[in-house]
Amino acid sequence: MILEDTIIKLDDNKEYYVLDSLMIDNNNFIMIGEIDSLKDEITKNIKIMHYDFSTNKVRKITDKSLLYQVVESFAKRELERQ
Repeated sequence: MILEDTIIKLDDNKEYYVLDSLMIDNNNFIMIGEIDSLKDEITKNIKIMHYDFSTNKVRKITDKSLLYQVVESFAKRELERQ
């Protein structure tokens, strides 16, 4: 599982900061923010991705209903934290 506060590099050769991570049905989903190397800060380019354990790769979520479920889960968890 990729945890929060981790920095990862994707296939686009950009670094991303893991803002949040959750497990749903043995699948790891992460919310990542692109790191602006010039300003050394996280940009507003936020993505929700799937971490594939079998290949150790981060991939886009192509199933729209799954993406909705994951976004909803992140939102619910954030509301519970407040």
